[in-house]
Amino acid sequence: MKINTAAGERGYTSSQGGFLRLILIIIILLLIVSYFGINLRELANSPTTQDNANFVWNGIMVVWNNYLKVPATALWNFFINFVWNVAIESLKNGSIHIPSAVSSSTPIFGGQ
Repeated sequence: MKINTAAGERGYTSSQGGFLRLILIIIILLLIVSYFGINLRELANSPTTQDNANFVWNGIMVVWNNYLKVPATALWNFFINFVWNVAIESLKNGSIHIPSAVSSSTPIFGGQ
């Protein structure tokens, strides 16, 4: 895919330019942090930072366990059973097979 930028004229795709841009941004951020004299190792090892990180992680785990785990697991199991496994079997057999559980539970619209 060619893009109409200087990077595109050299034959780079947008994903390659995005990766190089990310590396450049990280380098610039490290230079800015160094300029202001912030020691990232001390910051990461400070009790306040670790306490804040633990607080955020515990909050994420509460949301996952109480609200997201059950629907995400059900969605994942549906994907594996009715999309992934069906696609793999279709590729193996060379034909498309819709499981009866899906075809019998599919709603019929328009009075058909």
